[in-house]
Amino acid sequence: MKKTILKSILVAFIATTSLISCSSDPINSNENDRALRTPPPGLAEFYFMEGGAFTWSTVSNPYAVNSLKTVIGNSGGSLNRIEIKLTSLAVGTYNVGTLNKLIYKKPFVASTWNGKSGKINITFNSAGVISGNYDISGTGIAGVSSVKGYFNNITINP
Repeated sequence: MKKTILKSILVAFIATTSLISCSSDPINSNENDRALRTPPPGLAEFYFMEGGAFTWSTVSNPYAVNSLKTVIGNSGGSLNRIEIKLTSLAVGTYNVGTLNKLIYKKPFVASTWNGKSGKINITFNSAGVISGNYDISGTGIAGVSSVKGYFNNITINP
């Protein structure tokens, strides 16, 4: 009887610890994966990664300007800036080229990086906010061959 009770306790303990220790949350094991945490509802986010980097960088005050058809990520004044200039802010895919551009200004670097090829996707535009992602190859700053990233819940100014 004592063995039966001990076995029952052991089985219950193993079952409980295996249920508690197992998690269905994904593990971010690839540096190219999008950051797993989403922002609180309504808060804007703008992340980018230079080609070859292992971590995402962010800007503190992203916004969009409807009249300029531009999404802007700024941090530290104009020291760190990404400008996405498009023919429209409507949902869709835009090929980078003469009309659709991505410009990257890196802190304390005199030259400007210009996107030459790639795609910018606007995935959401409604109720005065815009979301999307981009993956661009370009030139202009030594050691930076590509810039990719995403933005969510960015306020669109007139």
